[in-house]
Amino acid sequence: MKTDDASDGAMRLNEFFEWAGIARTKVYNEAKSGRLKLTKIGGRTVVLRADARSWLASYANNNQEAA
Repeated sequence: MKTDDASDGAMRLNEFFEWAGIARTKVYNEAKSGRLKLTKIGGRTVVLRADARSWLASYANNNQEAA
């Protein structure tokens, strides 16, 4: 069952790419550097929505400091 509540659950990677507006390579680079947490559920890699929001807040803060 799909929910529109963005406060919980998880996104498949393709959903995360669209949600974040960044390319696949950037997502994997962010995960490799430890800034973005990817989670395995069964055989599927997902981004928990709470982790996505934390990453976005951190990413926005880092970009503001660099400006």
